Amino acid sequence: MANLRIDRAMAVQESLIRALLAQHQLPNDDIAHHLSHFHVANLDGRVVGAMGLEIYRPFALARSLVVSQDLWGQGIARQLYKRSESYARQQGVASLYLLTLTAPGFFGKCGFVEIDRSSVPDKIQKTREFAEMCPASATCMVKHLNDPADPTQ
Repeated sequence: MANLRIDRAMAVQESLIRALLAQHQLPNDDIAHHLSHFHVANLDGRVVGAMGLEIYRPFALARSLVVSQDLWGQGIARQLYKRSESYARQQGVASLYLLTLTAPGFFGKCGFVEIDRSSVPDKIQKTREFAEMCPASATCMVKHLNDPADPTQ
């Protein structure tokens, strides 16, 4: 994928990111508040993936990792995740939390471990995604970014 670029999201891309999220039944009505912490994957000028963070230092909620279905299996999700994790570290995030219905295996390979929702910091539990948008059946996971035992670092 020589023409793949991953960059910080721009305001003009909001509607494209929303549409991609909606295609995959992912929450998208509140992304404007967090767009400055989103990264997008562009292929030949087309938005083909995105991942966002909600940052509440020293924590962040990883959300909305999505890739166009026609490009699944080509490593785009992994590149988006790596860029978002690097950005989180630059922003002083010590722990990344997430909720997922479909990708606990993917995030496990990225170093996340499953945890009980009740152990998540209040700052994260009070987010709209955590409190309202993601069902209780979602898998809750965490990755501590400064964990020396983590082989993915």
